[in-house]
Amino acid sequence: MSGIVEIEVTDVSVEGWGIGRHEGKVVFIEQALPGDRVLARITESRRGFDRAEVHHILAESKDRRIPACEIQGRCGGCPLMPLNEEAALRIKVRHLEEVLRRVGRLDLAVHRVIRSPQDLAYRNRVRFALESTESGVRIGFRRRGEARHFVEVSRCRLLPERGTRLARDLASRLPRAARVDALTVRHAREGRCWLLVLHGAASPCAALSRAASSFLGAHEDVIGVTHHEERAREVVEATVLAGRGVIEERIGSISVPVSSSVFLQVNTKAAERLYGEVRSMIAGEEAPKTVLDLYCGLGMIGLFCCAPQTSVLGVESHLESVEIGRAMIRAQARRGFELVAAKAADFVEEVIGEQRPADSDRRFDVIVMNPPRAGAGRALVEKIVRLSPRRIVMVSCHDAAMARDLQVLAEHGYDVTRMSAVDLFPQTTHLEIVALVEPQQTR
Repeated sequence: MSGIVEIEVTDVSVEGWGIGRHEGKVVFIEQALPGDRVLARITESRRGFDRAEVHHILAESKDRRIPACEIQGRCGGCPLMPLNEEAALRIKVRHLEEVLRRVGRLDLAVHRVIRSPQDLAYRNRVRFALESTESGVRIGFRRRGEARHFVEVSRCRLLPERGTRLARDLASRLPRAARVDALTVRHAREGRCWLLVLHGAASPCAALSRAASSFLGAHEDVIGVTHHEERAREVVEATVLAGRGVIEERIGSISVPVSSSVFLQVNTKAAERLYGEVRSMIAGEEAPKTVLDLYCGLGMIGLFCCAPQTSVLGVESHLESVEIGRAMIRAQARRGFELVAAKAADFVEEVIGEQRPADSDRRFDVIVMNPPRAGAGRALVEKIVRLSPRRIVMVSCHDAAMARDLQVLAEHGYDVTRMSAVDLFPQTTHLEIVALVEPQQTR
């Protein structure tokens, strides 16, 4: 198993491992890149594939570059950082098209690739793991599936440098006995302010509140420190330990109040480009009169992407997001925009039940979906088809889930007429995908 073999690396996996073959068997090689020729040491042998590590690089890929981060490859993040930007984006788009063919049996090409304005320091939030030692509490990362693998971080290059410094300072003030295992920093580019979140399985103690108050008093640009009591990464209760629990972000001209538990795209500047692409797909050649936005979150698509004269109905199950979204709608004096607190599947089922068999009017001209990573699923997609929308705009950060949902739409006579990939997550293997889907008979 520990033998050293020579391998030509031809591809890279979703996890960022180089892919090659030895004697006909697939080998996944950590820290190898497409175009490398390496001597690889086999570390694990399974029936269908081997895993290996680089023993020596015989010839480097022409696309290699020196990674911007000194711990890249050890922390478990940024697998594509050693590739130049052009090559990394090219690989990600190719992977997307391959997944659409393999999972969805769809022969589709990406029509437009939209770059992120920044490939470093672009994230507005990062979650650090915490480790308590004799010398104090440290921040770092753990590789997925490797709970004991902790790498201390002095600076995360995906976050503005100030963010890591703040995280390190708050961690240094925490009592070693505090039952917190992670720390998130959230940043708003407008106003340059920060909100920090401590995560733990138990409610906060008085010592945590004292540490938070001490930290807040030392940093004028920190708005507040909150605590999340969590079970399986789900927030059970959020408590403001010091200061305020909301920061103000800005997407285009829209002011967005963001609390510690509300979702917002992690790349604010690229999100504006994403919403611009969604807006063009919603509008089409003729602006719709009615739009249904499922999994709408704060209602950003309705506010940013729909014309003022368009009637928008947003559906979201996260109650705090609905409350904040409604406040944003009032602040924008937006008429004809309603947010409903409900699960997407339940809401669509209710709409179907209300329709009369002889009803020929379309309830919604355009339906927008931005489901979680698991996708909308066959049952919901088939219900959406029954609403007969003129256009469907799908947004997803998970290519396989998107492929499955698009396959269901194809089975019911809907074709993808335009697909864009937004590089919302530079240095990683992920893309944000936007697809315009239309019924065949209307084209």
